[in-house]
Amino acid sequence: MSAQSYPETEVLRGVPGVEPITALAFVLTLDRPERFAKSREVGPYLGLVPKRRQSGESEPHLRITKAGNSFVRRLLVNSAHYILGPFGPDTALRQWGLKKAGGGGSNAKKRAVVALARILAVLLHRLWTTGESTNLSRSPCAEEVRTQKTKYKETDAQQTIKR
Repeated sequence: MSAQSYPETEVLRGVPGVEPITALAFVLTLDRPERFAKSREVGPYLGLVPKRRQSGESEPHLRITKAGNSFVRRLLVNSAHYILGPFGPDTALRQWGLKKAGGGGSNAKKRAVVALARILAVLLHRLWTTGESTNLSRSPCAEEVRTQKTKYKETDAQQTIKR
């Protein structure tokens, strides 16, 4: 249904982790892509940026503002959880999110999920305005890791044959 009534959702569904309901809710919430001069403005509109409370030299880490549509924000966070989860596709987004979440415990993972949701919002808006398709199927970093693993497996197999 979303593809028939809103063909722009097909472009957004090209991003791994973005399902039809997420794409449709994103398009219906933002209404027109021209509303935002820059794609970076979509994250704050959806409440995916941290609150700020600066006092002198202290700048504490606060929660997100939660402004905007909570349903779309929840869908984007769920998409980010899927991308970072065990069944997520091996993409540049996933590699960035895992790097962001690495070594910081559960709070770092939560921050990485929200940051990835914000990046998804910006990416979806950019794809919607330009109409381009995305090629996020595999990251160059992931390809390099895969080839290295294959090389190691081949050398291990050759060494066991020689023994």
